[in-house]
Amino acid sequence: MRSMMRHSKWVLTTGLLGMVLLFGCERPKPQTPASNNLRYVKCNKRLPNFSGITEILVNAKDGIAYDDEIIVVCTGEKVHWKADPGVKTLEISFLNGEWPFKEPFEPALSGTSQTYTPDREVKDLPGKLRGKAYKYKLHAVTDTGTIIDQDPVIWPEDD
Repeated sequence: MRSMMRHSKWVLTTGLLGMVLLFGCERPKPQTPASNNLRYVKCNKRLPNFSGITEILVNAKDGIAYDDEIIVVCTGEKVHWKADPGVKTLEISFLNGEWPFKEPFEPALSGTSQTYTPDREVKDLPGKLRGKAYKYKLHAVTDTGTIIDQDPVIWPEDD
């Protein structure tokens, strides 16, 4: 009887210890090292399952989300902006007369709620540049009349 109690305590203790080790300890998650360069940036064209279009979402709360204020694209990649529900109209205009697309220059690309601006293909970089920032202005009007103005960047890089 006594050996049975010891055996039961040993099994119970071992089981509890196993549960603590298995469930109670937090395992560190692998993290991408912090960096202030382009080491970890990839344009969508280089990712598996790329649909062929890089979509930049515009929403009624933030306009363009903080993480999307700089978008890296590859030459030859297609880009468009999509107005989410709640965005009545949006207008994209590139600053300083610069235009990062193969199609002829347009003063503004426009869209309305739940539609896209026209697809535009990223052109080759000028000269021997490996990357270039193209600043543009986003002007969006929400269904409630709120106006969102932002000045994000598209960064084409050489393929």
